[in-house]
Amino acid sequence: EGSVRARMDRRDDPTGAQVLPVLVHGDAAFGGQGVNQETLALAQTRGYTTGGTVHIIINNQIGFTTSDPRDMRSSAFCTDIVKMVESPVLHVNGDDPEAVVFATQLALEFRMEFGQDVVVDITCFRKLGHNEQDTPSLTQPLMYKKIGAHPGTRKLYADKLATQGLGAELGDEMAKAYRAAMDAGKHTVDPILTNFKSKYAVDWSPFLGKKWTDAGDTAIPLTEWKRLATKLTTIPASVTPHQLVKKVYD
Repeated sequence: EGSVRARMDRRDDPTGAQVLPVLVHGDAAFGGQGVNQETLALAQTRGYTTGGTVHIIINNQIGFTTSDPRDMRSSAFCTDIVKMVESPVLHVNGDDPEAVVFATQLALEFRMEFGQDVVVDITCFRKLGHNEQDTPSLTQPLMYKKIGAHPGTRKLYADKLATQGLGAELGDEMAKAYRAAMDAGKHTVDPILTNFKSKYAVDWSPFLGKKWTDAGDTAIPLTEWKRLATKLTTIPASVTPHQLVKKVYD
C-alpha cells in the first residue's frame, strides 16, 4: 500500500485512477494478522488512501491447522474484518474458473468506479503440502480425504470444455505445454506490457547479470542534496507556523 501511495503522489494522482493495488491473502492471514485491520483502518483516510484495493483471498482453510472452522475465528467468514469499511465481498467457487474471472472483473470495475476496497474470496483447496513431511492431511485428515478424491480444477474445467466441443485433448495439451515451459525455465504466462514505456518505470537493466557483492552507484548530486535540504528547512511563505515549530526552524 505504501508503494502504491508513493506512485500516486509521483503521478499527481489523488484518486488512484492510474495505479491499482492488488493484495493476495490466505484466509487465515487475512483475518488473523493485525496488519490487515490496521491497513483497513487507514484505507479511507486522506493521508493514506490508495483509491481502493482489490483483495484476493486464497481461501483453502489450512492456515490455522484446525479441523473445525469454529476453532479458526469468532466470525462466520474470514472476510468479516472488511465490514469496518463496508467493502463488498464476492464469494466464489475456485472450481469454476469462469466464475472466478467474472468475480475478478466485477471487483475491478467496482474499484475503478467507486474508489473503495473490494474483496474476492476464492473458496478452494491446496492439493499438496509444502513438502512430504508438511502435509495438511495430518491436521485436517477428513477434509484431505475428500480432497484426495477430487479430480482437480483443471480436470473439471477440461471436461467442461470438451462437452462444449472444444476438444477432449485441449486440457491435456495445455497442461503439457505449461509443464514444458516450467522444465525449460521459461515464463508460463505471456507478459501483458511487452512494450511498456513510462517515465515512472524503473530501469532494472543496470542490475541484471551482476554479483551480489558488486557495489552499486547510489550517489546523489550535490545540487539535489541542496534542493532537498532547502525544502526541508524552509517554511513556505503561505504557512504561519506555531511558535514552538518556528523555533525549531530558526
